[in-house]
Amino acid sequence: MATKLLGQKSGVVSGSALLVDYVLTIAVSIAAALGCAFQLSPNGLARLKLPAATITILGLMVLNIRGVRESVLALTPIFIIFLLTHAISILGGIMDMRGNSLQQ
Repeated sequence: MATKLLGQKSGVVSGSALLVDYVLTIAVSIAAALGCAFQLSPNGLARLKLPAATITILGLMVLNIRGVRESVLALTPIFIIFLLTHAISILGGIMDMRGNSLQQ
């Protein structure tokens, strides 16, 4: 759109900015997720954080290259587990609130 409205140079700058944004979003998301995961693990495993991040990013790259269908098939179980654990947590919180209000 930027190329059509503002010219070719603006289109290249806009596309480059989007690419950098995508790369940084993935990098920050992976770093945050692995930071949380390794915070729960013993201190001796902290040295594996960088290799784990590298493998995770490479895995996502391979998954992305394979195509949308394969990506969805591979990530669906993770998404379902995410939904189930959050539903259980929300229901548990609601039940706990109801139990506490009945006791008071």
